[in-house]
Amino acid sequence: MKTIKNSKLLFLIIILCSCHGLMAQCREISINDMTRALKGLIEPSLSIVMDRDNSMVSMLGSTERFSLPAQDISKPAHDWRYWVQDIRSDDSNLWWDERAGQFVLDVRFEGNGSEIKGTCPGCLVGNKDNRAPDINWKGGRIARLRMRPIPYDGSVTIEVLSVELFGEFEVNGVVDSFFPRLIRNMKNNVRNEIQTNAMNILNERDRRENIATRLRPILEAMDIRNITRIRRSGDNVLFCSS
Repeated sequence: MKTIKNSKLLFLIIILCSCHGLMAQCREISINDMTRALKGLIEPSLSIVMDRDNSMVSMLGSTERFSLPAQDISKPAHDWRYWVQDIRSDDSNLWWDERAGQFVLDVRFEGNGSEIKGTCPGCLVGNKDNRAPDINWKGGRIARLRMRPIPYDGSVTIEVLSVELFGEFEVNGVVDSFFPRLIRNMKNNVRNEIQTNAMNILNERDRRENIATRLRPILEAMDIRNITRIRRSGDNVLFCSS
């Protein structure tokens, strides 16, 4: 009698496992293929401009406009004011970070003189510009967006996780105790605005639908449909429906 019960239990487990396999089907695509698909989709459409009251992030046909307010620094006998001036992206590169298990979008910015302008509003007219030293963004001027694919409407869209800035913000020829705080604040403002507005774009329903719609035929050509879960498996990405 015990043998019969055990046999029935084993049979039930086999049936349940079989049904789960039918309901949760997974297909895989190499990370290299997925990277190429995202590169072709995102890189040509990306543009970032930071210019105090005329800043924007454009991606996949959508544009988010924002401002980078000037910062005032109090000094003995006068105040100084700083703002971001005409920082523009000129190239981008999307790649797979094997170590972190994330897609990365590096946005490089052109170098065009002083990126953060300093003025002295309270100084004499002839000294308003030259009394306050400018700040340059030197070295590899890169904003690094870390991203991951997530299921959306049976297809795939992209979620921005974080943004890092590379390169050094340096003052032209002046050392003063308040500059480290000023530079840190300006750098944080630039990074936070890129991150916030990139996230806003990619979290918009229309933008997510746009990405999912463009990726759907690529995935369907590989017989990948009705995606509800995404996970990594070695050098591949598994797209599962359940």
